[in-house]
Amino acid sequence: MIGDRVRLMTALAELMIPWDRGDVLASVHREGQVLSERAEEHGMRLKARLEPASLGHLHEYVLTVDGEVPSQQRHEEDEW
Repeated sequence: MIGDRVRLMTALAELMIPWDRGDVLASVHREGQVLSERAEEHGMRLKARLEPASLGHLHEYVLTVDGEVPSQQRHEEDEW
């Protein structure tokens, strides 16, 4: 039951953390539940369950939240 509540209060996010931001990677591990990690050319790609507050301060590294591109990121892409 507690696990179900935690899942309801968190979002499943996919993040890309650059190699030079080990502090951010540590923060994701500290603040969320990391479900997977994959090393890529430009950094570490993670899937993690995070609370909204954590997602807020990690927004620049978030690729998707619950399978959707965050609205802020969509607006940035539209500006190109």
